[in-house]
Amino acid sequence: MLSRRALTKGLAAVSLFQLGESRAWAAAPDYDGDCGVTSGSPLPGGFIIWTRIPPEGRSEGGAIEVRYEVATAPDFSAATRVATGRVTTSSARDFTVKVRISGLSPNGSYHYRFTTESGYASAVGRARTAPSAASSVAELRLAAVSCQSFSAGFYSAYFALAQQRVDFVVHLGDHIYERDAGRAGSPDPLSGRAAHTLADYRKKYRYYLSDASYREARRLFTWIDLWDDHEVFNDYAAGDLDTSMARCTGAYGAFAEYMPIDEELARAPDGRPILQMFRRIGLGSLVDLFVLDQRQYRDGMPCDDDFMTQPCGAARASGHSMLGRPQKSWFKDQLAASDAKWKVLLSEVMVAPFFVPAPAARRARLGHLAPASHAGEGRHVLNLDCWDGFPAERAELLEFIATEGIQNFVTVTGDIHSAYDCHLRRDPSDQGSPAVGVEFITAAISSWPLASSMIRAFGADAPNLLRRENPHMDWLDLASNGFTLLRFTEAGLTVEHVAVESTATAQSPHRIVRTARVASGHARISAG
Repeated sequence: MLSRRALTKGLAAVSLFQLGESRAWAAAPDYDGDCGVTSGSPLPGGFIIWTRIPPEGRSEGGAIEVRYEVATAPDFSAATRVATGRVTTSSARDFTVKVRISGLSPNGSYHYRFTTESGYASAVGRARTAPSAASSVAELRLAAVSCQSFSAGFYSAYFALAQQRVDFVVHLGDHIYERDAGRAGSPDPLSGRAAHTLADYRKKYRYYLSDASYREARRLFTWIDLWDDHEVFNDYAAGDLDTSMARCTGAYGAFAEYMPIDEELARAPDGRPILQMFRRIGLGSLVDLFVLDQRQYRDGMPCDDDFMTQPCGAARASGHSMLGRPQKSWFKDQLAASDAKWKVLLSEVMVAPFFVPAPAARRARLGHLAPASHAGEGRHVLNLDCWDGFPAERAELLEFIATEGIQNFVTVTGDIHSAYDCHLRRDPSDQGSPAVGVEFITAAISSWPLASSMIRAFGADAPNLLRRENPHMDWLDLASNGFTLLRFTEAGLTVEHVAVESTATAQSPHRIVRTARVASGHARISAG
């Protein structure tokens, strides 16, 4: 039987690049080369800059001293340098370097680089500070990306993204996959087995950063990074720490080393690894970003089935939580206190419902793939790993937005390997209920699109059938890989879904497949 995630994330499809495990890969490379540079976690006065020192930049012995420079011009002349300093790195952190730069001008563009005494010089990166809290910003441009399986195809979407003019890039999760089969010409460093140790996860990040288009996108933009499940393992939830403590410690540690985030790996009193991921990022008076962690604190799934089923009674219970009480209270407080024009939730998983046809129709198409349904009332949904598995908490949050009168609430989401524009209704089960916000879900960078699985499940008319089941979906695209562009102004939000023609090559034509607009003060999506 195929697993729920195999269908939901399209892994039932056979990729040209999924070469499978091979004994010839027993000595696969460690990808110990240049991982490029990146910046992230913008604040009005600065950002984090990151690199990893490759072998040619390392001296004999342990610690390596690394010099960094930040300037307003790419020539780094004395008159343009605004920050310099020295830090050390070593094998203890896999030769990664991460520096928080401060004291810069808000809403400014900068350049940065790293050098070592051995003569190594990194590429020159570009970085941007956030607007100050009270400043008026005419427009803000974000790009949203997610789900970049190395085995599934080339990063033609990152090649296309590098040509865009954006202020910041949001990564909604699945930077790596814990298990890869390899890509043509690039064997997996773990020979296809799943990552389990810190050394394994470090190899995964180096493997992914061996792609030139990904490195270039990291170099050009300042990033705001979330995680989803595959940075740890498939369908990861907080309860899994109880049986996978060492694995989670390795996954958390490598994420902290390789992402431009302030957080470092810490330990709870009981020894559990901790990364403080949820945070609010203000971008002037125009946008507040609410970065939530929907993995580290969520309850495990209590239902026997989680694919194409109803939430069981325990999942529908009011105490069943994705966010955990402290994070949920923080989110409510921060949301209510926000004075920004647009309140933007960055979500790893889909908030809007995703209803699917009745089990009888499903069995007729899938036969043995249909799980037994749960007794009780309720419509069937695609995937309880998303917010459909936490309906009471979702209803609580949407009701809070409605009763508090919070306007211009937007959710930007990844995870599901397909693109959607959705209205978020006060009562998600009632299509007549008023919308309190909108959700834009981006296609995957490279991971297998959902189309083949949905067509297999529901027939060639799957897109139209799913639209009929989900009238809150204003638009959907099950077949494309790409990314999403969002342009915020005082008057409104414009969203462009960008699709690449193919992931079979490193470079591919791309086009806008959907443009949507939301006027300020109106939770309503219009096309064009």
